[in-house]
This record gives sequence, structure tokens and C-alpha cells, in this order.
Amino acid sequence: MVKDALLKAVEDELDGAHCRLRFADDVEARFEADTQRQRSRNMVLAGVISAIIYCLFLVNDYSFRPEAFATAVQLRMGVMLPFGLPILWWVYRGVSWCIAGAA
Repeated sequence: MVKDALLKAVEDELDGAHCRLRFADDVEARFEADTQRQRSRNMVLAGVISAIIYCLFLVNDYSFRPEAFATAVQLRMGVMLPFGLPILWWVYRGVSWCIAGAA
């Protein structure tokens, strides 16, 4: 029943005579509230998979440039992963508290 009300509000917005590229604030807020947890979970999962693939490129670094492998490990594991993993943690925790603290 609640989903029907949201669907009706979305359809009313789409059927409106105005050509906007966004929904009304109440419809947008409702969508954010309903889908934020699933979207955050999907983003974290995609980020973890991307980090694993990123680290697997060390195989390529070793096979093509073994003399620069130590530098590649330092850059990939020592610079980029420590930069990206906390961002994934913030997304997992919910970015709303980060935004509220910055405002």
C-alpha cells in the first residue's frame, strides 16, 4: 500500500506538463529513504570486487616489469587501497552522517 502511494506520486510527476529533470523534493526524499541501504550495499560490494581486481593487476606488473614490482606493490597496496577502503567504509556506514558533519 505504501509502495502504491509512492508509485502514484512518481507517475503524477512524470505525467506533469512541465519538463524537469528531477522529481519533487518529497518524492525524491522518499526514494532516497527507501533505496539508500540497498544502493550502498551494492556500491560497497562493487568496490570490494574492484579492489580485488585492482590488486590482481600485480600479477601483470610482476610479469611485465619485475624490476618495478616493489614500487607497484607500494603504490597499489600502500597508497591507493588505504585511500579507497575508508571511502567504502563510509559508504557502508551511510554517507549521511559524513555530509551532516561537513555542513
